[in-house]
Amino acid sequence: MITPTVENIYGPILIGCTLVGIFSGIVWAQMYHYFLMFKDDPRWLKLTMALLWVLDTIHIVFVVWNVYYFTVSHAVSLNFANIRSWTSGAVIISSNVNAGVVRAIWALSDRSLPLATPLGIMCSAAAAFGIAYGFMMVFVTFAKSYDFSWLLYTTLSTEAFCDLFISTALFVLFRRLYIQAKSAHTLMHTLMIYSVNTGILQSVLALAVLVSYATAPSSGIYLGIFLVLPKGK
Repeated sequence: MITPTVENIYGPILIGCTLVGIFSGIVWAQMYHYFLMFKDDPRWLKLTMALLWVLDTIHIVFVVWNVYYFTVSHAVSLNFANIRSWTSGAVIISSNVNAGVVRAIWALSDRSLPLATPLGIMCSAAAAFGIAYGFMMVFVTFAKSYDFSWLLYTTLSTEAFCDLFISTALFVLFRRLYIQAKSAHTLMHTLMIYSVNTGILQSVLALAVLVSYATAPSSGIYLGIFLVLPKGK
């Protein structure tokens, strides 16, 4: 087991926070461009994008407060496992959002219930497990969280499977559009590559959190990776 030090506890958390800030800046630029250039999109789509923007902002606020709480309020204490922080639970709760992707797949598949239903169930299960784990983390220390670590394992395993399912579904749907719309081959090819890469990235990050938590639960390595996990979507 890794011996807890300032470097392996707070270093990964600080790096994760920095990466989250960078990715959030990219999200803000993309959202600004979207609302500026696609004013004729349906209202439901604009509301969905606005909601995701708000959730992303809430996520970065909780992440920054987490880092402040651990590094300033507790003066980089090595007793990391016995520190309780409600914002850690809030970060986990705010990280579980896949509804927009499910809605997009449902629309692209001509409202195919056989495709959207199992995906919706899996994403809902992943979100439910994540919210349950995050809610329990609000009231306990990291050391006590080991008592219900199965929730984290279940959340991340389900999340990784959902991401692979989403990636495969998007690839198949974009492939169908690629065949049908010859004038948009370049765009569809780009979207196919993007969907595969995004799914693989998400699954790798989820597995990295699982492995780091299983091998070094008393360090901050898994939490640093987890902070970045939602930004891969």
